[in-house]
Amino acid sequence: LWWHGPKWLAHPHNAWPVGQPIAEDTSPVRDERRSEQRVTVGVTAHVECNSIGPERYGCVERHFCITAYCQRFVRNCRLPAEARQSGALTVAELRKAEGTSELQALSRKGRVVATSRLSRLDPFVDEEGFMRVSGRLENAQLPSHMKHPVILPGDHALTMGLIRRCHARQMHAGTTHTLAILRQQYWVLKGRTQVKKVIRHCFACRRAMARPIQPRMAALPSSRVVEAAAFAHTGMDFAGPLLIRVGKG
Repeated sequence: LWWHGPKWLAHPHNAWPVGQPIAEDTSPVRDERRSEQRVTVGVTAHVECNSIGPERYGCVERHFCITAYCQRFVRNCRLPAEARQSGALTVAELRKAEGTSELQALSRKGRVVATSRLSRLDPFVDEEGFMRVSGRLENAQLPSHMKHPVILPGDHALTMGLIRRCHARQMHAGTTHTLAILRQQYWVLKGRTQVKKVIRHCFACRRAMARPIQPRMAALPSSRVVEAAAFAHTGMDFAGPLLIRVGKG
């Protein structure tokens, strides 16, 4: 059948069997639809975004400059046109901007309770509103910011930026040196842990301190692992000639 087909194909055309016509069903076909229930839920989320927050900038210096320009704009709005300031930022403006950013990063203000983690630092609030460490260096001949460093929370984006800046300025120094320089102006809570975290994620330090790849050693030769009599296998570590200095004695 596969090669020759049915037998009636060999007969004349008029002898072929007549097939039954297929009746066409013209009745309308109803579409099968599945019932679906759809629920639409609208949710409105309010995201608080600080336009000059430290998390938006990778460099803390840029954050200080932007904050200083914003402060200048607010101050110029209150002054007449002839008294307004323009041009490059001054040192005083940068210092004030840095202080305002620190104020945003402070964890608490005022007197702390005895159970607080800041109680051992005996903090106080200065005339500018910064929380500082009291300490016992009041009579030392040091600048005020060294005797009473500003207290900063360890898990704040601005604090991490200050640590990165200090670490880079000290030529990627270690944990102890970076922390010592940082504490001359800032007292970071859990400072050593935060400094270690910054150094651990520092690309330059990771590249410089990367461990070399240990190559896979080949299998030991049979002469070293198969038990044999003494002196059956000998090796020589060094061969001559040996240069000997001839002198008296």
